[in-house]
Amino acid sequence: MEITLTEQQEHELMKSVYGVVGKAVADFKRDNGLIAKTYMKKYEAVKYMNVSNNTFDGFILEGLPSHTVKGVVRYYKKELDEFMLNH
Repeated sequence: MEITLTEQQEHELMKSVYGVVGKAVADFKRDNGLIAKTYMKKYEAVKYMNVSNNTFDGFILEGLPSHTVKGVVRYYKKELDEFMLNH
């Protein structure tokens, strides 16, 4: 069986396929922690830095910055990167 598409139909089909595949890849990256958030919870920051919780606690004692808003603590990705580069 052979299907013949016009250029417009082929373009629309490719656009649709790219959209579905792109979303699937983005979802996979998000769900598997492959995309770092700008602000992270502690367990996300530990995972991002690829260290143990105890090591991360040591980083905090060494001055790793955190940000607390109404009791919610977050770690800024840029500051995590800078901390690693400077220590």
